[in-house]
Amino acid sequence: MNTNTYDNLKTYQQEFVRMIANAWLAGAPAVTLKADHGFNRSYLREIAINNGMKWAPAWIVKDKNRIKNRGTYMVPEVCDYILSVMPNESTSRDVTANSTEMEPAAV
Repeated sequence: MNTNTYDNLKTYQQEFVRMIANAWLAGAPAVTLKADHGFNRSYLREIAINNGMKWAPAWIVKDKNRIKNRGTYMVPEVCDYILSVMPNESTSRDVTANSTEMEPAAV
C-alpha cells in the first residue's frame, strides 16, 4: 500500500510539494506525469533556496524509501498534487505548463 499521497503530508510538506510542482511545470513546456519520476538533490535544493530555505527537506533526502538512484529521490506526491489540481489529466498524457494556474506555494 502506497501512503505517499499529497493528502497524507503535513502542511509544511504539502507546501514544498507545491513548490516542486510549480517549478517543474514552469520549467518545461510539456511534462509527462509519471508516478516514478525522480528529482535530483541539486534540483530539490535549488527549489528550496529559491523559496528561502538552505537545504532540500530532510523528509525527502533522508528517507531511504524515497531513493530512486544515487542523488535522485522519488516524490510521488508531486504527481498526486498535479492531478488533484488538473483532474482531467492522466499520468500518460502531456500536461502543458499553461493548462491551469496552480495555487502559489506558501513560503
